[in-house]
Amino acid sequence: MTFHRHALGIMTGTSLDGIDAALVRLDGRGLAIHVEEVTHHAAPLGDAGDLLRQLASGEPLDAAAWAQAGRELGQACLEVAKDVAGGVKPDLVSVHGQTVHHAPPCSIQWIDAAVIAHGMACPVVHDLRGSDLAAGGQGAPITPLADWIMFRAADPRSVVNLGGFCNVTHLPDDSEGPDGIEAIEACDLCPCNHLLDLAALKLLDAPFDENGATACKGYCDESVAGILLERLRNITPSGRSLGSGDEGGELLDPLWQIPQVETALATLTDVIARRVLEVIPGSQKQLLLGGGGAFNKALVDAFIRHADLKVLKVDSVGIGIQAREAAAMAILGTLAMDGIPVTLPAVTEPTEPAHFDGSWCLPRDWWRNQYT
Repeated sequence: MTFHRHALGIMTGTSLDGIDAALVRLDGRGLAIHVEEVTHHAAPLGDAGDLLRQLASGEPLDAAAWAQAGRELGQACLEVAKDVAGGVKPDLVSVHGQTVHHAPPCSIQWIDAAVIAHGMACPVVHDLRGSDLAAGGQGAPITPLADWIMFRAADPRSVVNLGGFCNVTHLPDDSEGPDGIEAIEACDLCPCNHLLDLAALKLLDAPFDENGATACKGYCDESVAGILLERLRNITPSGRSLGSGDEGGELLDPLWQIPQVETALATLTDVIARRVLEVIPGSQKQLLLGGGGAFNKALVDAFIRHADLKVLKVDSVGIGIQAREAAAMAILGTLAMDGIPVTLPAVTEPTEPAHFDGSWCLPRDWWRNQYT
């Protein structure tokens, strides 16, 4: 008989644009699990947003502000978790927490997870990067193994997360089953929505260019594109994950020389797509786009225009665009519960084996139920 579980993943990205929660059904255990998205819900950060932005920007805040930010984010995540769970009682909640600092070996994914554990009355895991960081790893990218669970196929694929930062997972074909995990490659690449949103704020006086509508009216200025592309190539030293201080605002100085707003935004989207495509191996047959940037028509069109392989969005293969990272958190939490390391040594490069992943908040009777 197949073993069934429901896990609920919660993600707040570095763009600080809201909370995503996904409920997934998992059949099986460990690396043999099969995943199906049940439902997804998105919500604003609420009262926690302003404090978290201050923390992430490095503003000096006292301990009371830190405690308040963690508590308010925990409460906001709890409300989203209740909404997405509906009538289902999850076997596990896996929450990322808000990255307010990432410069390995130091990294903070801030949240009061006990609030969620108390409200959901099920195990809650957070800080899934911590063990890898303690073992000398980068702690990022963290989603490649979850990408393999969700997206592996008969042909090799690359999965691109177009979030605040852009990261890429290169998946081999599925001919070798779990042994193929050793062939997974992944990396943080460059800022994505951080740059697009900064440009929108300066040029449109808006938090973002909704669906890339303004950029779609422009064209790529090649004289500026070449300069920007070279700057993006230089932002990621080999083996280093992206985090605090890598948002890249200083990279955009050449963009402000373009007089037409539409052309400036079109140039930036075109350059980001080109930079991603430079790292896609020639063996890959498909490119799957996820994250908030996959809603940007100008950015997606740039990928299609320049790519030599088929470009799809992740929702075409069964996982919602906005749900992908939250679903990945649910999967990683479940793997951690099953004793499977959630980071890949070839990707995060720890100097020694990591221990059991995650910090755990367990309901009062959980241990008793496990051993009686």
